[in-house]
Amino acid sequence: MATTLSRRQFLATTAAVGASTLLPATATAGTNQPHGSGPRWDRFLILIELDGGNDGLNTVIPYDVAEYKGTGSVPSRRPNLKYGFSQLSATYLGTAPYATANSAVSTTQPFALHPSMTHLMSAWNPSNLDTHDLAIVLGVGYTNPNLSHFRSMDIWNGGCDPNAFPANNWLGRLFAQPSVASTKPADLTAHGVLLSRYSSNPLRNAGVGYLAMSKPDEFVKRSLAMDDVVPGGASPHLQHLLTTWHEVHSASGSFRDSLMTLKVGASPGSRSGVDYNYTPAAMTSAGITFNPDNDFELRCQSIAEIIATNRAAVTDALKLKIPVYKVQIGGFDNHSSQKAKHAELLAQVSSAMASLRAALKLHGLWERALIMTYSEFGRRVEENGSAGTDHGSANCQFLMGGGIKGGFYGAQPGLWRQSWNSQTDDLDDRGNLKATVDFRNLYATAATWLGLPYASDPYMGSATPLACFA
Repeated sequence: MATTLSRRQFLATTAAVGASTLLPATATAGTNQPHGSGPRWDRFLILIELDGGNDGLNTVIPYDVAEYKGTGSVPSRRPNLKYGFSQLSATYLGTAPYATANSAVSTTQPFALHPSMTHLMSAWNPSNLDTHDLAIVLGVGYTNPNLSHFRSMDIWNGGCDPNAFPANNWLGRLFAQPSVASTKPADLTAHGVLLSRYSSNPLRNAGVGYLAMSKPDEFVKRSLAMDDVVPGGASPHLQHLLTTWHEVHSASGSFRDSLMTLKVGASPGSRSGVDYNYTPAAMTSAGITFNPDNDFELRCQSIAEIIATNRAAVTDALKLKIPVYKVQIGGFDNHSSQKAKHAELLAQVSSAMASLRAALKLHGLWERALIMTYSEFGRRVEENGSAGTDHGSANCQFLMGGGIKGGFYGAQPGLWRQSWNSQTDDLDDRGNLKATVDFRNLYATAATWLGLPYASDPYMGSATPLACFA
């Protein structure tokens, strides 16, 4: 079984790489802590990065708010981008908290998902708590938001204050803590797999191993061609390189044994990728609709296939033991002609999340999984002159998993504005949404799921997990 790979180690050789609470969460919920304590190496966290800044107001839609829909006295801030209830009836969610400094606006508003996100409605079932496993977190962000794509994503990956520059990122720091590192299983394949651009990496830490790839079969075929080496050498740099080489070789062997089958007539133990067929667990069942022509959905399918090696029917030696997966979908930075492009992107996200849920249910692993979305920022309240939106601040995010108690958490920031710098305005002094949930509370929730001690982290120690576990 493979040993772990550090960021530097993996990238050095392989060509196979393709807080504090602002407002408390509001929802009826169970305990903050999942059952058990200490690191949970048998659980899975799937991170979906919505790259470019997703438009939260057109994802979880407060369609009845005057500033959104427009009334006789209040013009719509989104005359071309808005959706009315007649377009949203199939994705109606219910009412949720609405944070406002202006008492003329109700504190409870109705919401609906974007009409292209119908796939997720199977996970929104308040009448049956066994299948109500989608949590919608409103108003996620941080104070003094940075509206640069690159800097804001650095802040999100770092899990830090906007004025901090940590050497390592949030998951990397948590996995490297001595109380966690000392419990790492000897047969851990890696701490994580990045099926997206590896430069955006919450696992970054020299002591944490992750694999970066585009597809598992391509990783195997490329890495198998590398002859194994014995780590060592007088030079520490050479020793580092040879250790890396050996670990990549070992990891590829684990993926080969778990996900591939030797072709008829091929020599046993062959190191040639052409001698193997990719034979992961079947992904054909109701609700599994990964689009074979869509790269993002295919990468999500690969995540399901890797996790499925942990199903009960697989012997322990063939299980790929990897707790974290990260995938990215770009295209959300829509400064013009947003409506159709945004609808297509959200359809892909919705389909992929629902298919991951169905696939892991099929293989009896959904109760061990948590899916979490994140994006560097949201969009402005008002549309611009090109039927798009510019960089904004607070946003909605999704948590979905077999251990989640579905419902709304946090509060939608209000949209009302009287004048610049008015203390009664809902918006900040730049006209953007005010966050009601610090994004590190989202991370503390994910850390709690994995049993990682976020409270001792220098940047996330004051975060509060959402009370969303069933």
